[in-house]
Amino acid sequence: MDLWLVPLGTGTTAGDQSPSPRDLAGFALRRILSLYTGLDSDSLCIERRAGGKPYLAEQRKAPLFNLSHTRGWSLIAITDVAEVGVDVERARASVDIAAITARMFGGEAAEALCQLPDADRMPSFLQSWTRFEACQKAIGQGVFAAPVETVAMQVSTFRVADDTIASVAVFSERPVHLRYFAEDR
Repeated sequence: MDLWLVPLGTGTTAGDQSPSPRDLAGFALRRILSLYTGLDSDSLCIERRAGGKPYLAEQRKAPLFNLSHTRGWSLIAITDVAEVGVDVERARASVDIAAITARMFGGEAAEALCQLPDADRMPSFLQSWTRFEACQKAIGQGVFAAPVETVAMQVSTFRVADDTIASVAVFSERPVHLRYFAEDR
């Protein structure tokens, strides 16, 4: 499985005609998928399944892929092994991580999070969140769908930058080798 880390611009300002970070992530996805398919990026037909998971339509032996982006970064996974999900998140001071943890993972998880030293809370939350979202995306479910059983899923988590954590999940019982690629800023 190939993981592509793509730096994005810092975003747009009011009245700015520049592409949004979401658009930039989409452009990067098309550019990278064209490397795997041999097709022009503009000719790729990307559609979405019922749960919102993107796929290449009208392609035989199309690679499986997933995309996530956060402020400044996009993470793209490409594989021919099994369904894959990715998530990348950047720390934000304005997020009430205790409330989100309680809502999504239950009161015990929120209590455990609050017991951590201040400096460890956000990284711990981001690790749990990105792992959860990557697993949900691997099977084509959103974060508010019933959580998936992760027994047959392989999940890897890594630090992208000091304040940014990412996870990749693949629904496979056989070992999956990860190759990392990064574009320059």
